[in-house]
Amino acid sequence: MKLVREALMVTTAMVIAAGCQFPLVKPAPANDTPAVQTPAPVPPPPMAGEIAKDNLEVVELLGYFQRVSTLPQDELRKEYNAVGATFQRDKSELQRLRLALLLMVPGASFRDDAKLASLLETAVPRAGDASSPQRQLAWTLQKLNNERMRQVRDEQKRVELMPREDAKRVDELNTQYKKLEGQLADEKRRSDELQKKLDALLSIERDLRSRSPQRRPN
Repeated sequence: MKLVREALMVTTAMVIAAGCQFPLVKPAPANDTPAVQTPAPVPPPPMAGEIAKDNLEVVELLGYFQRVSTLPQDELRKEYNAVGATFQRDKSELQRLRLALLLMVPGASFRDDAKLASLLETAVPRAGDASSPQRQLAWTLQKLNNERMRQVRDEQKRVELMPREDAKRVDELNTQYKKLEGQLADEKRRSDELQKKLDALLSIERDLRSRSPQRRPN
């Protein structure tokens, strides 16, 4: 699905950009005063390390989606069974998103919209705060899936309306057919009347010919 791949590419760019937004330490301006011993650099807070880890995991997930999207159906089914079994043992957000991405592969025979919606509905609030790369990915996947399900519902409604529209067209055709039948019946009656008049005229002409005296030859 082109829409899914484009959205995932945008998410990748956002994740990489978010991972690069760490403050840089500016060097102290040069002056003639004696050098002052600078304190040891403060290590980054744990949150920065967690974000960097999340960034890496999200990039790996997007690469995973690109790879499995090219698998044939039999290998894709094996991958789905393996990831599903792993998720039963390890219900981490990483495994949850991996399973959700598998369910979003276009044309997958095991596609289950209800299961996918449940996975993403659970993943969004559990995948860290609003700035978490995993949460942004989960939110993007949820939005894409909701849009797809809306399109599916619209298509189902259109298909359901088709029999009604077909029945309406049949009724219109039947009405036109009956109208044509009436017109043909009227034309046939007029044709029969004209034929009767013509037959009567021919009969009169024959009677006149039979009554007129025939000339004898000289």
